[in-house]
Amino acid sequence: MKNEREARKASEQLLNELAQLRQRVGELESEKAYLQGMVDMLGAVVNTFPAGIVVCDAKGGFILVNAAAREILGDVTGTAYGPADRRLLRRVDGSPFPPQELPLPRAIERGEVTRDTEIVVCLEDGTERIILASGSPIRDKQGRMVGAAAVFQDITERRRVERELRLANERLRVYSRVIENSPDLISVVDREYVYCLVNPSYSRVHGVPADQIVGQTIAHLFGEDVFENIIRPNIDRCFAGEAVHYEAWFTYRTVGRRYMDVHYYPLYADGWVEYAVVLVRDITERKRAEDALRESEQRFRNLVEATSDWVWEVDENNRYVYASPRVRDLLGYEPEEVLGKTPFDFMPPDEAKRVAEIFLPIRAQHKPFAALENTNRHKDGHLVVLETSGVPIFDANGVFRGYRGIDRDITRRKQAEILREEYVHTISHDLRAPLTIIRGHAQLLKVALEKAGLRGAERVSVEAILTGTQRMDAMIQDLVDSVRIEVGQLRLEKRPVELRAFVSDLLQRAKAAIDVGRVKVDIPVGLPLVDADPDRLERILINLLTNALKYSPLESEVLIDAKKTNKEVTISVTDRGVGISPEDLPHIFERFYQPKAGRRVEGLGLGLYITKRLVEAHKGRIWVKSELGKGSVFHFTLPIYT
Repeated sequence: MKNEREARKASEQLLNELAQLRQRVGELESEKAYLQGMVDMLGAVVNTFPAGIVVCDAKGGFILVNAAAREILGDVTGTAYGPADRRLLRRVDGSPFPPQELPLPRAIERGEVTRDTEIVVCLEDGTERIILASGSPIRDKQGRMVGAAAVFQDITERRRVERELRLANERLRVYSRVIENSPDLISVVDREYVYCLVNPSYSRVHGVPADQIVGQTIAHLFGEDVFENIIRPNIDRCFAGEAVHYEAWFTYRTVGRRYMDVHYYPLYADGWVEYAVVLVRDITERKRAEDALRESEQRFRNLVEATSDWVWEVDENNRYVYASPRVRDLLGYEPEEVLGKTPFDFMPPDEAKRVAEIFLPIRAQHKPFAALENTNRHKDGHLVVLETSGVPIFDANGVFRGYRGIDRDITRRKQAEILREEYVHTISHDLRAPLTIIRGHAQLLKVALEKAGLRGAERVSVEAILTGTQRMDAMIQDLVDSVRIEVGQLRLEKRPVELRAFVSDLLQRAKAAIDVGRVKVDIPVGLPLVDADPDRLERILINLLTNALKYSPLESEVLIDAKKTNKEVTISVTDRGVGISPEDLPHIFERFYQPKAGRRVEGLGLGLYITKRLVEAHKGRIWVKSELGKGSVFHFTLPIYT
């Protein structure tokens, strides 16, 4: 009986525990359903989260990958992080990331928490992405590692925007510095003609602080008259959408009246011109220069048209691109008829060939030329002799563009030269012929007198006749030489000359003509050779020695010395004669000049003139130092032979 009661009691207790267990199971089922709902809800939230979220178990297998993560990693659920990372996350160069550089491996393998690690990855499709990643281990209540979670976000677009924003800010700072430091006047005006912005240059020329200009109208600053008549008509075109440019004179408080180059640019907002950007540059000096250039060109044009010379310009192909009206008087052609032709087109064929042989080498070297004589055929057929000079033209880059020059009609001069040549021939032949007869008969008479033993007045008369013929012959020679020098017929046959030996030989040969016993020579041994024509050099020295001996006392000495100076040799002839007066000194080398004081007049006054021209023909210089009563020193230079 007792056993039955205990069994019944145990059965009831078991039934009660079973009922409680069933109740607990029901509660657990409800909790499970609730938790599953929460998990599903949390999963939905995680799946829609904009950042990528991944969860791994303790072995690194992916158990949760939300949609944002799958866009980067792909579907990696159920795989391990190692292979997945190596397969999907690679550097830009294609190499895999080491585990220590990725947040998730660091969380699982090292238990590290990482925050905001920025990495640049290259996905399977070749796309580069900038990822901002954080990782953390997941631990149970006992602190054991049960997994890891990582959150990462694609910040590629954000970084691009940030980079563009930085560049935009930098450009803005540059633009601001440009505007602040620009010498140009810069302002921004709204549709009410009110200033919204002005730079320091704008403020400075007006003499008004920028904060006192901003907010004011253009008319307030410039006045109603200038605004209505100059500014408004142009700026209204800008507000209509047109970029406007004009130039005008304006008056400013600090710089006065200035000529300005003005630009208006429309500034749009929502398809509507809200503002006008105004750029103003001071071009007063350029304007004045242009005006001066125009005036100069006009003066030049007037001068060109008034001058007796023909002014021309040819291009690099020798074709005329400009001809002044004077060509009409010289050759009978209108300027328009000359353009496009070459100078050779107006010459007879043989003359064109001759001139081309001279000019073309000059043009090839782009050298200037002067006094090039050429014969041209006038439009009516007669011949005209021109003297042409020109200089090369180069553009701003140094490229040869042709020649610019003048032509002068020298036809009459050439005719005069022909007449002068005839005159020279007359002098040298017709005058010398009877002079030669006189000299010959005088010499015969001298011989006859000597044979007859007559040495009185008859002998003196014969000597006077011979001396007179010699002097007359010298004057005729001076006239001939002066004419030949002037017409450019003097020809030099230069060669190296040893000056010391040359002077010694000259004095030996001149004993019959001059008193060489009074001449002392002081020319050092080893003096460089000079480059000279021996015959012309002899004439120079004989002229100077003759004058020195003639105008100095008979007992005095005449000195010839020489020395090297730079690239030339200076020869000097010194006498102790009467000297040259200060009033005569500046004119002593002039043609036909006769000294007014200190010297007795003999000859035509051509000796020193010819001497100077002969020295200059050698590329030398000649000058004199003299003092009345003390003597004179004539110096001349000759180039050293190289």
